[in-house]
Amino acid sequence: MKILMVCDFFPNRYKPYEGVFFKNHAKVLKKLGKLKVQTLIRVNNLRFGYERWNIEDIEVEAIVFFYKPKFGILFFPLSIVFHFFLIFKNLITFKPDRIILQMSLPHGLSLIPLSIFKKYIVLEHSRRVLFGVNKFLSKLVYRFSSGVFVVSSFQKEELENKLKVKVNGIIPNPIFTRKMEENKNIKNKVIFVGTITDGKNPILVLEVAKLLSEINFVIVGRHFNDSYYKKFYEISKTLKNVSYLGPLDNENTINEIIDSDFLISTSSYETFGYAIAEALSLGKPVIWTDSGGPRDFLNERNSILVKERTPHALKEAILEAYEKLKIGFFNSKEISDSILSYCSEDKVLEFYKKALES
Repeated sequence: MKILMVCDFFPNRYKPYEGVFFKNHAKVLKKLGKLKVQTLIRVNNLRFGYERWNIEDIEVEAIVFFYKPKFGILFFPLSIVFHFFLIFKNLITFKPDRIILQMSLPHGLSLIPLSIFKKYIVLEHSRRVLFGVNKFLSKLVYRFSSGVFVVSSFQKEELENKLKVKVNGIIPNPIFTRKMEENKNIKNKVIFVGTITDGKNPILVLEVAKLLSEINFVIVGRHFNDSYYKKFYEISKTLKNVSYLGPLDNENTINEIIDSDFLISTSSYETFGYAIAEALSLGKPVIWTDSGGPRDFLNERNSILVKERTPHALKEAILEAYEKLKIGFFNSKEISDSILSYCSEDKVLEFYKKALES
């Protein structure tokens, strides 16, 4: 079987931290046959070209072009055009048996006129399809597909209730098994992994860092140099117990999680919660505010739920988590085994097999 996986971003030499979960989906799909990944690379300098490369024995091709955030009115149609030419080329030269579209927009729009030649299935990851003109455009992509899948039960409810779209099933983001070394030493160190935006709310973490000076807070994630980031940066540089490391590639992020006691998630909306699932796979408990997607795999044995998005509530949750850690309440192996039983590479492979057969 030949599979063409189409996505709008993917780890690359310019941004190795981008779209790691897409790479993991590609690694799973590669077990089903010959795989090719088609994507785009957006860079901050004046560059345009075509690139091909292999990453972990996955063949990837992309058009590279200049991109500036908040200029979607220009870059959205460009993305559609670039993807159209790549898909058209791949239909002729690669001749895929199956096309899997990771997210519907913008690249799904380029598939609609080509769907008469080859049907595709969609695995939706994004929440942006629920708002504005994206609601109409994404429904178009879904309508011309042969199946719509999502990454969580929460997202399934969102699409079915808000877009009135029939969802055919759930394919969670795959988590790969790593050798887990159980370390019972308490480090008094917690980590936040996520983009520096209002939706992820790392400023709430900074407010708590002011209240818990004896705990070190590590923050990992890209930013858009906007007003939220500037506010975040001004606060963070005044706190001696906060280290902002910027965006890191996956392996360095994993190492930082391993070196921490807990992962903190203050997000208001997650379709899945990839950083949370990775932390669990490493045996690390999670302190989280309810964001939807992680409900599928978080529970009282592997996490502490913060019921209010306030510094006081988050502070109390962190103190409760440390008390439970000291008495051995959290079992690292059980935490890791539980998430892998839900979305290991083998589990996700079975989900894909059923999706492609149907």
